[in-house]
Amino acid sequence: MLVCRNYLRHKFENIIVSDFDDVKLLDIPIQFIDVSYVIITLYSESDESIKERIVQRKQTKSKNEESFDDYDFSIKHNKIIANRKLLPNEYRVRTDHRTPNEIAKHILEIIKEHQPKNDFNINEYSHEDYHTCFNEKGYYK
Repeated sequence: MLVCRNYLRHKFENIIVSDFDDVKLLDIPIQFIDVSYVIITLYSESDESIKERIVQRKQTKSKNEESFDDYDFSIKHNKIIANRKLLPNEYRVRTDHRTPNEIAKHILEIIKEHQPKNDFNINEYSHEDYHTCFNEKGYYK
């Protein structure tokens, strides 16, 4: 959040931040209520699709390359994302059966059409719906 605020202070525009921890997503509407922002959350409706992507990524990575390979966690995490209430200015984008270019095009359309929402009650959102924790590998459970 501090980095984003610093970019804004220096008049940067169109800042893209990725991989926020779930619970940190709740801070975005509070911290940036005075700024036009969009949250794009990617999800899948297919557990098999998630598993397939991770297995394929694992098979194609080099020996020295680290990548996330816990598809069981990814499936659980995806269910949290798919089932929780959308935050103000948040959109969910389904990724299964779509190419990266199709997903990017859809995201750009969302951003183009977006109308900022600043009138919300953050107390309507529960930390329980956004909470994850680390396991022994350092990944979320």
